[in-house]
Amino acid sequence: EEDRAWANKGLYELGEMLRQTTHNIEDLSYNILSYLVNYTKSNQGTIFLADDSTAEEPIFETAAAYAYDRKKHMIKTIALGEGLIGTCAIEKETIFMDDIPDNYISITSGLGKANPKSLIIVPLKVKDKVYGILELASFNKYKKFEIDFLENAAESIASTFSVSKINMVTSQLLEQSQQQQEEMRAQEEEMRQNMEELQTTQEEAMRRETEMNGILKALNESSLVLMLNIDLEVISINDKFSSLLGVPQERVEGMNIEEITHVSTQEVKEIRDKLSNGEVVNRKSKIEISDNREIWLKQLYYPIIDENDDVIKIINICEDLTVKKHLQEKVKIDKNNDKQV
Repeated sequence: EEDRAWANKGLYELGEMLRQTTHNIEDLSYNILSYLVNYTKSNQGTIFLADDSTAEEPIFETAAAYAYDRKKHMIKTIALGEGLIGTCAIEKETIFMDDIPDNYISITSGLGKANPKSLIIVPLKVKDKVYGILELASFNKYKKFEIDFLENAAESIASTFSVSKINMVTSQLLEQSQQQQEEMRAQEEEMRQNMEELQTTQEEAMRRETEMNGILKALNESSLVLMLNIDLEVISINDKFSSLLGVPQERVEGMNIEEITHVSTQEVKEIRDKLSNGEVVNRKSKIEISDNREIWLKQLYYPIIDENDDVIKIINICEDLTVKKHLQEKVKIDKNNDKQV
């Protein structure tokens, strides 16, 4: 009766401790172990917990070690089936020994080291799933009611570790989910900003295109305009220019500037090189047209550059200097006549 009361009291106190459990597995293991070592008047103990997160078979790692009212800091990893701990994990049955081999385990105290007289290894299992191993050693031989108590306690401890592990996995999954949500929000925000930048860029491009179209329209109405590709071939010519040349627009389109202005191939190359470097080219040209007339032009070659700083087109804006040139020649002739008189 006294033994039963002792066991019931221990299970009750342990149950109260487990109900106030912490989410920290290491602290929980230490609290459980220190209580059991002291309650059973053992001299030292260790709790190993199963880690099945990486390997195909679980390994058992030290979660807590306790001896002589002190927390011990030790790290030990045991494979399934390795030694008594690994054997207990496979067989899922309590191992009790009162004839312990030398050097298997020693109890360290202020008086030195000594082999214990009894050793008990209990699987912490729930429905044949082993969550850990409890190992206790004592200078006294464990009695049957103490072994029964430890086996009953092991089931409660295993249930608590099971719940703690589920809570820990759930917490990790929740944290991962929250992190993924934050990453998704960050990606959505980045995408939103990119869309806003793209929209701004498109609006700016449309604004520039509108401005350019307005400028081209004004130029077409007031000036002689050629649109050229990077090889200085005519893409388009406005009505004023084609009328001045006396040639239909469709005949001019596709012609090289060399054919229209009668400049040398070397000069065309020099113009092209300057334009490809983004330079503006100014020059004056004399053009002989079909009805044996000569016209003088002041030409401005202006490169059109894209967002990559590449020249994609050239606009050639011309001013007809023919009347001005004739006046200059007339003035020159009149001055010469005056000198002769």
